[in-house]
Amino acid sequence: MNQRHHPSAKCTRRSFVQSAAALASAMALPQIVPASVFGAAAPSNRITVGQIGCGHQAQRIVPSFLVHDDVQIVAVCDVNRAGRGYYYPERVLGRETAKRWIDEYYAERASGGDPKATVYDRILGPGTAKPGAVAPTPPQVSVSRGKGCDAYKDFRELLARSDIDAVVIVVPDHWHALIAIAAMQAGKDVYCEKPLALTIHQGREMVKAVRKYNRVFQTGAQFRSCPGVRRACELVRNGRIGEVRRVWTTAAPNSFPSPGPGWQPQPVPEGFDYDFWLGPAPEAPYHIERCFHRWRYILDYSNGQTANFGAHTNDMAQWALGMDGTTPVEFEDNGSEFLPKGSLFDTAVKTAFRARYANGIELT
Repeated sequence: MNQRHHPSAKCTRRSFVQSAAALASAMALPQIVPASVFGAAAPSNRITVGQIGCGHQAQRIVPSFLVHDDVQIVAVCDVNRAGRGYYYPERVLGRETAKRWIDEYYAERASGGDPKATVYDRILGPGTAKPGAVAPTPPQVSVSRGKGCDAYKDFRELLARSDIDAVVIVVPDHWHALIAIAAMQAGKDVYCEKPLALTIHQGREMVKAVRKYNRVFQTGAQFRSCPGVRRACELVRNGRIGEVRRVWTTAAPNSFPSPGPGWQPQPVPEGFDYDFWLGPAPEAPYHIERCFHRWRYILDYSNGQTANFGAHTNDMAQWALGMDGTTPVEFEDNGSEFLPKGSLFDTAVKTAFRARYANGIELT
């Protein structure tokens, strides 16, 4: 069965994500249940977390969990052991890199240090707004904390652990539904990066799993936790700007150029399980621009910038209009731009569309 169309979930300390309000900012991932709920952050009170996906976005998500004393990341998983080719091409990312971040953070804390103060700089590194920037190598710390963080290639091994309360899913969009549903079946609560899923059907199956397995689930719509965004939406909803007839939103064009027609396959890097990476997607020859970060520009794995930045901008419009219980009823393309046939990337390079709600409001 093609999983692109048909993918087959007690709130105590295990409820590590409470609501969209748990997001602190556009770059800060979910706040964890406050320590005041538990008192001292004893090991028995810690939320144990497994990180599935150790690429570019993990550089922001991992430290967002590390800084909470009532959370412990005990396992990471990625089909890439460690390699280059992500958003910053020379940066080495993968499960071994993420394991090192985590082990060194806990080791420094156990030895009496204060790694919270520097963890973001040490993982993200200064000057990361510039392509090609390389994060500095953190100092090696010899003190260990227990047996350390485990690293897996297969997410199913991580989900089989009974000592993991919740998982963080930071993988390409075509894997979201399968991993999230499997995690909820295994009794884990879930934080999953946006967009929720690759298709509407997959998203609905994920909602069914949340209800069936009674799990806590949060997706990464962090702009709903930005005070400025919330204030703007309140003003719109309360009629402070008058009657809304049309909303303009933007989604950035593609950030990287595509290999053009006639592109050639490349050898699969050592340590990268490309077949596992493809998973439910159609078989396709390897190219570095297909994987790691640029997968979002290929329809088999994502829906382009509309599902990337558009997942935030269009969601803000949806929220402001009070339309969470419905969707537009009509869509029309208004001149979206695409690459020549035969290019590796096949999502829209620039998007332009008009959507109309049943009440006549237009979103463009």
